Amino acid sequence: MIYKISNKDLTLSICSKGAELISIIKESPTQIEYMWNGNDKFWPRHAPNLFPITGKLKEGRYELDGNSYSMPVHGFAKDYEYIVVEKTSKKIVFMLESDNKTKELYPYDFQLYIIYELINNTVYIEYKVINLSTTTLFFSIGAHPGFNCPLFDTESLEDYFLEFEKQETKQVYRHTETGFLSSDPDSFHLTNGKLLPLTNDLFEDGVYVLKSPRSNWIALRNKNTNHYVKLTFNDFPYLCLWGRPKAPFICFEPWYGVTDIDGSSYDIKKREGIMELDKNKCFKCNYSITIN
Repeated sequence: MIYKISNKDLTLSICSKGAELISIIKESPTQIEYMWNGNDKFWPRHAPNLFPITGKLKEGRYELDGNSYSMPVHGFAKDYEYIVVEKTSKKIVFMLESDNKTKELYPYDFQLYIIYELINNTVYIEYKVINLSTTTLFFSIGAHPGFNCPLFDTESLEDYFLEFEKQETKQVYRHTETGFLSSDPDSFHLTNGKLLPLTNDLFEDGVYVLKSPRSNWIALRNKNTNHYVKLTFNDFPYLCLWGRPKAPFICFEPWYGVTDIDGSSYDIKKREGIMELDKNKCFKCNYSITIN
């Protein structure tokens, strides 16, 4: 089911499957769609929510306390139906709760809340994980929003660039030929340490992963207009940039966690960036999308 919330600036559409944001339309002066449309030719998603892992596992499996479990790329939460536990004109709260089916993949009792709220021209998204198990819960969580780029048919990808809030390291982590994350950094060529021009071949070698980014926000900007999308991701320890060659979209992905590294253990407790949550405790994190 598709739910909508709106204010004078923006209208959001969110699908109950995966609690996935599928549309952000700016209402004035003309309607502009900022979210990627999910075209199967390039990428059939819009903004999946990633839980209880981010990225992918070696052989699609992990080990926990001597047992082996399968897990799809980016976890299973993106593919489940959520229930709506609260809705107003400008806010909606989705909830996913563990059941026998989820425990076949992930042997924990939990609740996952995903909250969307509109304030002026900003979308605030909050994740809340509650551990209902009797043991420590190990997890990762993250966002994967994709944005139209270019916005208009008269533009090209080369009309756009990414701007970081602060000067970033000249090192970035990339996927290896095996599809997993390299343990060695690669060079990251930013103009003045803050600007990344967009080109059709930028993502030919896959994702860029920044570990412990100095910036708290990244913006997709146009060289010729004042349109921009700004993603604020305070305290997320990883930021991934991803797209497909010649595809008209780009993803900014703030994560608590990361894809398995070449040579890493199958033990989920030893995954880089894995989070630990004690029984009866709650973890919260949030990010926001500002449209101009």
